[in-house]
Amino acid sequence: MRLPKRTQQLEKVIDAIGEIEPDIDHVIIGGDFNSFFMKDKRVFNTLMDNEGYKNITPDDEHTATSVFGIIKSRLDYIYC
Repeated sequence: MRLPKRTQQLEKVIDAIGEIEPDIDHVIIGGDFNSFFMKDKRVFNTLMDNEGYKNITPDDEHTATSVFGIIKSRLDYIYC
């Protein structure tokens, strides 16, 4: 799935949270964001930061097996 489609899905989640409970104080959004590249991470973090969410996923950990023993990706994120 391409990055714009994943970003649109995340925006729908954010919108749905506001529709369900507009006055809610605490929200946790987490999941597999399929973010193999640093640019993906920046896009997701910028979007979530602009919406008031903080990435609490440790920067020094990967959540996927390395690709050919070279690339270790973080695919999973938790935002609060």
